[in-house]
Amino acid sequence: MRTSTTDTGFPTRTTVPWTSPRIGSPTCSSSNWGCGPGQRMLDVGCGIGTPALRLAGTVEADITGVTINSGQAQEANARAAAAGLSHRVRFDHADAMALPYPDASFDAAWAFESLLHMERSRALAELKRVLRPGGRLVIADTCQREPIRPEYQDVLDDAKGKFAIVELPGIDDYRALITGAGLKLDELLDVSEYTRRTLRIMADGASKHRGSLEEQFGDAARQLIEVLVHPVSTLPEFGYLVATAHKAP
Repeated sequence: MRTSTTDTGFPTRTTVPWTSPRIGSPTCSSSNWGCGPGQRMLDVGCGIGTPALRLAGTVEADITGVTINSGQAQEANARAAAAGLSHRVRFDHADAMALPYPDASFDAAWAFESLLHMERSRALAELKRVLRPGGRLVIADTCQREPIRPEYQDVLDDAKGKFAIVELPGIDDYRALITGAGLKLDELLDVSEYTRRTLRIMADGASKHRGSLEEQFGDAARQLIEVLVHPVSTLPEFGYLVATAHKAP
């Protein structure tokens, strides 16, 4: 997973793990999934806009991000303005399971580490609705690689609560979710071996700087640190996938 670290030792928000030998395939290339001049791209669960603004620096498409958090939308729009990109990058306060856009509004969409907080079937159905025929979708999400060992079920259940994970589907479950939404699956990859290092870096950074972060940011930092150091990241059953799909022409 491609990351950069801040001066506190924490990686910035992750993006698609391009280090996988197959992730660089044409199905994941921005030039092949609707990010050219005059095209529209949707970022589902955009946070404060970092991935969308990075993408805007490399492509000429118009980009819209959505987040359920109004404060995130405000900050993301402020960052777009500061970067001189407000003319083609905007962020809306909206529910990804009930998108406020007409049918066939976007040429491409991505959902990076956001669908885990939603009812995936509803979110994927909405994505299919707002994509134009032939429009492409890229997803990065957590998954359950194999049945959890009974002695670790409590660890996984605790993680789902702290991470606000609605459900943790298996690889085959994810295939069914995508096709069940009426999308055509192009590629579904288990890239867990490429993402475990990031989880370790985040946990180590959280542990190293815990005292100063809690002193500076209080309960907000304490809650986040509890997530970052959670033992679920060491379980082989806990994984990470990347999927690409498209809406039939």
